[in-house]
Amino acid sequence: MSNTSPLKARLGVRLREAFGDPSNLLRHDHWSLQPRIGLPTINVLIEDAVPPAVWVFDPTDKDGGVRRECIRHEEQIQPLIEQIQQRVERIAHFTPKPG
Repeated sequence: MSNTSPLKARLGVRLREAFGDPSNLLRHDHWSLQPRIGLPTINVLIEDAVPPAVWVFDPTDKDGGVRRECIRHEEQIQPLIEQIQQRVERIAHFTPKPG
């Protein structure tokens, strides 16, 4: 029997719709979002907490690169997805420094 809350389950469904199947390298709901080879990767992880939380690791973010968002209401999911998509789009135009 699963201990997954309905909100966490819905969160997982919505992230799969937006970003495809998770990579699950960490045996959790984990996505590695890389617009193309050679560019930085944004990692997204659903934390199995109450309420569920989403961790976003963005190595190009100038404000520390780590964000944790607690999801208490389904209405929070779409804005979070849009913010992650904006980060991926920004990285798609990122020019790595030579060397």
